[in-house]
Amino acid sequence: MNPIAEARALHARYAAGTPQAALAREWGRSQGWVANRLRLLRLPAPVQAYLEAGRLSVEWGETLLHWEAEPAECVRLADLAAAPGSTFRLGALQAQARAEGRVRRRHTGSLRRCARCFDAHPEASLHGHLCAGCRNGSTPAFTLPPMPVPREG
Repeated sequence: MNPIAEARALHARYAAGTPQAALAREWGRSQGWVANRLRLLRLPAPVQAYLEAGRLSVEWGETLLHWEAEPAECVRLADLAAAPGSTFRLGALQAQARAEGRVRRRHTGSLRRCARCFDAHPEASLHGHLCAGCRNGSTPAFTLPPMPVPREG
């Protein structure tokens, strides 16, 4: 089954009121996988046709979603990628999306939280999980709020 056919089958059940989590259990996939398949239906029709025909991979479709607000540009990029003998690389398109600010960061990835100030810092994963500010003493340490005093009566 191609990705667009999967998306249409999922959408039919989703539109009937089945939650994404239930669909994920039925299909043996994650909820994120279901959400990403459903998002493919937001692509312009020519791009969906490329996905159906197998001329573009799911990864291309998910990357092209960054241009969903600009359908003509989305189709132009898909045409470049799906052209026979194309040397257009997925990594180049992903880099372009990041450079243009089209990619939202969903999580901090490998960033860890500083053990003192609880902020996410790239360097907190090194040096005992303290950020540079806390190691140098310039960032105040995190303190718990005072405990509420129980009321009598």
